[in-house]
Amino acid sequence: MKFYFVIAGIVLIGLSCKTSGNITGNNIIRLDRSDQYVTKRLQAQQHVQFQDFNGKAKVRYDDGDQRISFATQLRMKKGQYIWINASFLAYEVARILIRPDSIFAINRLEKSYLADSYEKFNTSYEIPASYNQLEAMLLGNTVVNLD
Repeated sequence: MKFYFVIAGIVLIGLSCKTSGNITGNNIIRLDRSDQYVTKRLQAQQHVQFQDFNGKAKVRYDDGDQRISFATQLRMKKGQYIWINASFLAYEVARILIRPDSIFAINRLEKSYLADSYEKFNTSYEIPASYNQLEAMLLGNTVVNLD
C-alpha cells in the first residue's frame, strides 16, 4: 500500500514542476516607436489611479552602518498633499507634510523641524523629482515626465 502512495506522490510532484507557459512567443519588441508614443503608453499603464489614498507600510532601512525598522502611515490626496507619519515601537518619530509648493517635517528624535519651499528643498538635497513624480514613486507607478 505504501508503494502506491509513493508512486502517486512522485507523479504529483512531477506534474506540479511543469512550467506554466512558453518563454518564446510572438512578443516582438518594436524599436521604431517614438519617445512620445512610449511616454503616452507608460502613462496609460499606471497601475494605481487614485484621488485619495491611505496606506500603511513597514520599512526596513539598511545602509551597511545602520539598520532601522519602523512603521509608516501614508495619506495622499492627488495633487494636493502627501502626509507621512513614521513610528517606532508605537511612538511617533517623524511627521512629514509635502505639498506641491512646500514641505514641512518634524523629527521628534532630534527635536528639529523643517519648513521650506518644495523647489528649494529639492535643490538643497539634490532630489530631481517633481511633486507628481514623487506621488508616482510612492505608489509604485512608472515615473515618467508627468508634468
